[in-house]
Amino acid sequence: MKQRKTIPTLLFLFLFGSLGSTGQGIMDDDYLVKIWDKTFETCGYANPHGNTIIPLGKYSICFTDTFRTYAIVTIPEKGFISIDRKETMLYEVFPFDNGPDYPCEGLFRIIENNKIGFADEITGDVMITPQFDCAWPFENGYAEVSNDCWTQPEGEHSTWVSDSWFSIDKSGAKALPVYLEINDPVYLAIKMRIGADMRLRSDTTSEESRFFAAKLKGLSQERQQEFETVFITSINEYTSQAHFNIGTFMLNFNDLGRMDSLEIANEFDFRVQVLCNDTFAGEFWEKERHDWPPIVMALLYVQDKDGIITFLDPFQSIIDFLQIETAPGHDD
Repeated sequence: MKQRKTIPTLLFLFLFGSLGSTGQGIMDDDYLVKIWDKTFETCGYANPHGNTIIPLGKYSICFTDTFRTYAIVTIPEKGFISIDRKETMLYEVFPFDNGPDYPCEGLFRIIENNKIGFADEITGDVMITPQFDCAWPFENGYAEVSNDCWTQPEGEHSTWVSDSWFSIDKSGAKALPVYLEINDPVYLAIKMRIGADMRLRSDTTSEESRFFAAKLKGLSQERQQEFETVFITSINEYTSQAHFNIGTFMLNFNDLGRMDSLEIANEFDFRVQVLCNDTFAGEFWEKERHDWPPIVMALLYVQDKDGIITFLDPFQSIIDFLQIETAPGHDD
């Protein structure tokens, strides 16, 4: 027990030694620190004075080192759970990467009644009530969520797939999309090139297309299955990032690629949605369509620090896969 008391004491002294001249810092003793029994692989919590408050043996793993308002622990039959100081279970923590969900931008995912929500990293308070069937972590102030999704195998792992992702902010409100004005330089740059970018990948008569088509036919059955997995995964990721419907994407990509600029201008309104600070979606909206969704195509672009705009090719992962097949010395 002596060694177990030493580590919390050193941590306590370090916190006091880190205080600035104003004297502000962590000076209260209203918290618990994790204790661990290596022999029986159980954990508990003690106060800063070394007195055991939550005895060893109740939890197999304690993920929270300093227990103030909540702690994340493991109970074999319940998984990762959050408890308060009275050891009341608050909620189940979403499992990720063989452990409880990592906090992203101050929030981590939780589960109640098979629905996903978000809790605060500091206090453990529920910030967004569990209400989603699928929910990705927060990034750049927003999280992608869906209530119409399914799990798809991806090698040894799996991923979520949905045709109806939408963004929420940290209040849980649905985020409204932001579009550039038609005279914005980024809008004009993307509009000028998007037709050519689409034709580049929809032109099945090009030398590159014929080369890769021949390479694909020559793949073994095993490699063709790998190719199919890469294809599905890359298109799912692309359309999810663009907040777009994968089925519509696959139906319309080649059709729009065969149209000239005048035909596109007559049939579609072109818009550029701001996805984050440097990523944009060039969207084609049908002029005469009023049901949802009127968007028939969305392609991604990214702007670097020098202002250069690059097309994010939806088929780049597939091209990379087939290029590996053509590499010297590659054994199919």
